[in-house]
Formats: sequence, C-alpha cells, structure tokens
Amino acid sequence: MERIATDSIWAVAAALNEHWLIGLVLALGGMWTLPALHFRRLLAAVWREPVFRMPVMILESDDWGAGPLEQVAALVRLHELLAGTRDSRGEPVVMTVGLILETIDRDATRGAGQYVALALSASEQAQIVRVLRDGERAGVFALQLHGLTHYRPDSLLACARNDASVAAWLDGTGPGWTEMLPPATQSCWTNTTVLPSLPLSKPAVEAHVAAEIAAWRSLFGAVPAVAVPTTFVWTPAVERAWGVAGVRAVVTPGRRYEARGADGAPARVTAQIVNGERGEGGVLFLVRDVYFEPALGHSSTRLADGVLARAALGRPALVEMHRFNFCGPRATSAAYDTLRAALADLLARVPDVRFLSTAALAELVARHDETWLDCSLIKRLAVWARRVRELHDFGRWARMTGLALPLRVLQALA
Repeated sequence: MERIATDSIWAVAAALNEHWLIGLVLALGGMWTLPALHFRRLLAAVWREPVFRMPVMILESDDWGAGPLEQVAALVRLHELLAGTRDSRGEPVVMTVGLILETIDRDATRGAGQYVALALSASEQAQIVRVLRDGERAGVFALQLHGLTHYRPDSLLACARNDASVAAWLDGTGPGWTEMLPPATQSCWTNTTVLPSLPLSKPAVEAHVAAEIAAWRSLFGAVPAVAVPTTFVWTPAVERAWGVAGVRAVVTPGRRYEARGADGAPARVTAQIVNGERGEGGVLFLVRDVYFEPALGHSSTRLADGVLARAALGRPALVEMHRFNFCGPRATSAAYDTLRAALADLLARVPDVRFLSTAALAELVARHDETWLDCSLIKRLAVWARRVRELHDFGRWARMTGLALPLRVLQALA
C-alpha cells in the first residue's frame, strides 16, 4: 500500500510538472510571439537589410556650396588631407560633399526689398565649383545633392519679422553661413513660418525638386545620384519627386521626420528605415548614423569606434561631418589635425576597412553584389539576431521576457 501511495504521489507530481512545463512554454510563446507580431515589419526589414563582409567607411560632409568664398581654402586643405589616406586596395578616403545650389544675396535682397538668390553657378562662386571638381576628379570628393537652398526663402523672410536672430543674420553683408540660422529655419521641405511647421503642397514640392535638378544639371551635366535632405526633415512626396527625376539613393538618419514641432525640433516620425529599403519613387535608402564633428569636441578615436560598431552589425559606416568644422564662425584649426589623427587611428585599428562613395555603395546594394555582401543563411541569421537586440523598444522587450537568451545563441552562430 505504501509503495502504491508513493507511486501515486510521483504520478501526480509528474503530471503537475508536465502541465507546469506546458504552461511555461505557452506563456513564453505568448510573451515572445505577440510582441514579435507587433514588430514584425521592422524585424523583417532588418532581416532583408544587406550584411557587409568587411568594414566600410564613408565621410559624409554637408552644407557646402553656394556661400562664402572661405570654403575654397577649406576644401583645398581637405583635398590634400584625404588624398594622403588610402585603404588596403590603395583607394583614397572619399568625402561626399552635400551641396547647396543657391543662397540668399543679403545685400541685393535689402536693396531690392525682396528675395534675391546667389547661385552656385554665378561667376562669383566659380572658385568653389573649381575646387569641388578638382576633388571629384581626384576621387576624394563625391558630390551629392543637399538642396537648392538650406531654408525656404518665404519662411526665412517671414521668420525675420518675429525672430531677432534671423533678422540680424539677414542684416549681415555678403553670403552668410546658413549654419548660424535657427535649426528649424534650415529645413526646406516644410513650412517653418509657424511652429509646428506646416506641410508643403504637392505642386510646391515638385516645383522645388524640378528647380534643384535643373540647377544641378546646369552645373554638372547630369542628375544627382544621391540626395541628402536638409536637417533630415522631408516627406514621401519629396522622395517620389526625386525618384521620378532620376535620383537613385537618399541618405537618412534611420527614420523619416516630416515636420518641425512646436519647439522647432524634428517631429512626426513616419518610418523606421534600414539600409537597402526602397522609398517612394523607388529611391534606395541608406542610413547615416555615425557622428564625427571635431569642432564639437569629438575625439579622434570616435571615428574608428563608430566603424567597428557598425561592422559588428554587418553595416557600412556613413559618417556625418559638417562644413562648420572647417570654415565659418564655429570652425577650429584643430579640426584638420583631429580628422588626420582619426583616419590614422582608423587604419591602425581597422586595417581591412574599405573606402568608397555613397553612390557606389548604393549601386552595389542595389545589384546585391556578393563580393561585398554576405548572403549565407547562418551569417545573416547571426547578424540579424545581433541587430534586433540593438533595436531600442524590441531589445528592451526581449530582455524583459528572456528572448534575449535565444537571440544570443543565434548571434553566436557566426
């Protein structure tokens, strides 16, 4: 009888354990499956994102073009600095130059009582164009469209009536440094006359794109391959107009902001973006998310740190770096030394790094070039697990539910 009782107790315990185990599996399945369904589009996009076989680094520098002639000396010095740094294939560092095609002629505007533009194609700007073309021929500069203007002319003049800093900027002589305008005013794809900003009409967007494409053609004889939205505020209508015009790739910060909020900051995130996704008009998205601004105190080691972090995720490192580091009121002569030291540190710590232009990067992603991209299932699965753990909201949920553990196991596959 005692043996039977003991066996019965163990049978009941085993049944309870079995039900407990089934319950745990179901609970975990629910905790893991339901939120995963919520994030399914982002998780799928990260899975489709290309995986690079080797580290890639591109310097992306914005805000150059129509403006003060002090840019000439800065561009010449950068040309010389970049030409002296080459990767293991002998290719020089490429700095993409985000170009603004016209700026306000402040003196003429005051005299005329209305907006007067100074185009990059004007004879007064010829020295800037010449050094840009010299750098492009040498392979150290790659020219990209940053915008017709770095503001909306109507918004700029309207803001001057209510913002003393804008009014003071407009009272200056000669072409001004647009970096000194309030950040919201520097957006050209939303109406910042009031904040929160107002959307532009489709005809206004299309007319603006047509004007900047025509201005680019008159200077360089072709459609720009790559566009970089000013202040990273733009809309699907802008993408569509660029795509129709023949622009192939758009550089993004990993999300689309469509407006400026009441505080002037970028607002209305309408898309999370990964490398290789397609936007409206068929444009290919690339993500720029490494920041290197020597004038803001960034150290020389920051560049290699960013490249290594992106390489661990199978991603290229597109490095944001603005004109203000090298010329204008915020520039510092130490910026050149910091950049030189950063490139030396990069080659020492990442000897297999590759240099190329953003347009070339977009082309090899578009054609799925397996010389650069790893298409093996095991490698892609391991990189995917590493990437999704880095996603802010999904990663936090994975840690809370224990899903981070199986993701770590997948991550260790390669």
